[in-house]
Amino acid sequence: MSRHSHRFDPATATPAERAERRARRAAARKLGFLVHLTVFVLVNGVLLLISVNSAAHGAWVRWPSLGWALGLAIHGIVAFGAFDHLYAQLLDRERARAADGGRPQR
Repeated sequence: MSRHSHRFDPATATPAERAERRARRAAARKLGFLVHLTVFVLVNGVLLLISVNSAAHGAWVRWPSLGWALGLAIHGIVAFGAFDHLYAQLLDRERARAADGGRPQR
């Protein structure tokens, strides 16, 4: 049986199934961040070695590293749930709007 053969239906899911889905998604987000972090460290380590052994001696390597570090930091913030509360508020607002026939909420 494939991983995706069972479709998740929130309307019929039990509270335990919903909790399991949330836990799996949170673990997947965190694992994705850890993979991203590992690649960041390995690639930037190689770039640093190249830079140190070149005529520029490390002057250029900081710019791609800083740009990537910014993206990595944002990924970490999202992966570890800094926006979970905001997401829950927005989701509740959209559910209320949908239940109210699609009229905008104020």
